[in-house]
Order: sequence, then structure tokens, then C-alpha cells
Amino acid sequence: MTTLKLDFNDEGECTGVSIFGTYTMPDNRVSDHPLRFTLINGAVVERYTSFEDDLEMVNHHAELQEAAQEPPAVLLPLLTPVEFKLMFTPMERIAIKGKRATDEILDDFMDIIDDPRLVTVDFNLQSTKDAIDYLVSIEVLTAERAVQVKTGVFL
Repeated sequence: MTTLKLDFNDEGECTGVSIFGTYTMPDNRVSDHPLRFTLINGAVVERYTSFEDDLEMVNHHAELQEAAQEPPAVLLPLLTPVEFKLMFTPMERIAIKGKRATDEILDDFMDIIDDPRLVTVDFNLQSTKDAIDYLVSIEVLTAERAVQVKTGVFL
């Protein structure tokens, strides 16, 4: 018989799963040692069994613990299309409008921004970052301003 135990933090998020019973290891050995998974934000950041397992498993456990201590990736904000446009100064917005008439790439990107079905501009998307970099290449933004705009945070 296998038993599953779930651990929750004060916010009701699952922080761990323990399995007791017999199960097959990744190398196809059968083990009856307790197996534990530690979760952060729903992702498995740690997996270990008892220290009676072989050295390879213990080393793997240590590597996962080290990886779990690395800071999580920073998620950039989501802005409405209007908020996105307000990331630019009035002079930058005027320059975008002026170049849009003759630049198909810029016009295409701004068509997406102007589409009424668009709810948010996601600064985590590579396409958003590329579009901001494109504004540098056509001399609408300086490289310094592009870095500021890519944060998605109003200065």
C-alpha cells in the first residue's frame, strides 16, 4: 500500500508531497524508503529519499537544494496597451507616429498594440523586447531608454 501526504503553508499552497510505500526509482530499482518532493510555487525544487540510498541520489538531492536556493526569475509586469504607450515620452510617441507611416515593421507592431482585442502587453515576451530593441535600431529610442522601457515600470 502506498500513502501520500501533502504539506501546505499558511496561504494554503502545497509545499511538499511525501510518498510512503514501495515505488520504482528512476534507475528501475524498487525502493521502500520514504520519497519526498519539496515544492515552491507549484514546481518541484527538491526530491529526496532516505540517506540509505546510494551516493548518487544523495548528491542529486544536494544539487536540487542548491538550485532551489537560487532566486526565482523576476517576472515583468503586464500593462494595458495605453499604459504601454505611456511608457514613452511625448516626443518618443510623436517619433513613433512619424516613422510608423513609412516603416512596415513598426506599423505592424503598433497595429497589434492598437488592436482592441489586446488586453495586456507582456514585457516577459521576447517579441515585446524585440520590438523595443527595434525602436533603438530606427533611432526612436536610445539604448538607455530601451532598458528603462523594458522594465515595464513607470519612472
